[in-house]
Amino acid sequence: MRPLTAWLREEGITTVTIVPCGYLAAFPILACDIGNGETFADVFNASVAPSVRSLEPDEHTHPRSGVATLGNPFPTHQPLHYGQAEALTLAHLGGNPERCRIQGAATKAWLLQCLREAEVVDASCHGVAMRDYLQSALYLADDTLSLGDALNQQVADLSGLRLLILSACQTAIPDVRGAESEVRSLAVGMLQAGAEAVMASLWPVDDRATYLLIVRFAQEWFPNMHSEPPAAALARTQHWLRNVTWEELTQWQANEPLPSIIETMPNYHPEEQRDAFLAGVGCMATVLGDESDSLADEDWPSDDDAQTGNDHYRMDEGKENIRILAARQAEKDPYVRPYAHPFYWAGFQVTGW
Repeated sequence: MRPLTAWLREEGITTVTIVPCGYLAAFPILACDIGNGETFADVFNASVAPSVRSLEPDEHTHPRSGVATLGNPFPTHQPLHYGQAEALTLAHLGGNPERCRIQGAATKAWLLQCLREAEVVDASCHGVAMRDYLQSALYLADDTLSLGDALNQQVADLSGLRLLILSACQTAIPDVRGAESEVRSLAVGMLQAGAEAVMASLWPVDDRATYLLIVRFAQEWFPNMHSEPPAAALARTQHWLRNVTWEELTQWQANEPLPSIIETMPNYHPEEQRDAFLAGVGCMATVLGDESDSLADEDWPSDDDAQTGNDHYRMDEGKENIRILAARQAEKDPYVRPYAHPFYWAGFQVTGW
């Protein structure tokens, strides 16, 4: 990758889409270290694609708007508390907190509606890659959405979807047993179903690290989504995650744009937005948790809290738990970078453009 990087720089290239074949598709090639602590994605606006043809825009699109999300569908074999906070936070950052469904309301019907109407969709749930790749699926509250469903235009409509965020395990794992000239995966299938780009993971991901990565990505990209490719914002996000320290995470802010972006938003009034969000839902005290290094399930709202309607509480819970954990660890060594290992950040990549 280093000779390739040098050649592309000599040619003045700034945007790169790599079409990996065979087992190379299972490797996080955009995260390759090219020297000086930089990755390939740090230097170029870089994404992957199954083929050049897959990047051709769909001419039969219809009007779309806004961000819609779902998180932590119930019942599930493993609660995704941070995934729930992620979905609520992204809907908030996207400007319409009501376009979010969590737990029992995160149904297949809601996801299909999101895929049909929204410009950006975030699905924070469990996923699985099957040997029959058409059966690879996202697990929802009442059903699954398989790749076969997504490709069936009588069931799903992804035409013109700007970005689908599959914040779930195994959503970009490729099936390399088929045609070596074009890799198959859940992410690739969503691209073939009409999405312009899909952000997904190459391996089972850590819930907390994924929450940090996806929320930071939204902070980076949402204000610029009509002028910047998502791959550029993902690269900045991954650079941040692998370098952030425990001390810095004690001040983790999830629910507002980045300070550098706020400076360019003269009409941004967070107090008014917060008041509007709180209208009708109330506010509850934050659960602090125990003294362990990681926060246990009992530190989160119980399943019964799904009936309280207190989405702002559940959204803030993720942020506060990050801060509490960071404060405990910072007492031991504030300069540790807990998410420096590629396991935490390199698995996510943008397929498409």
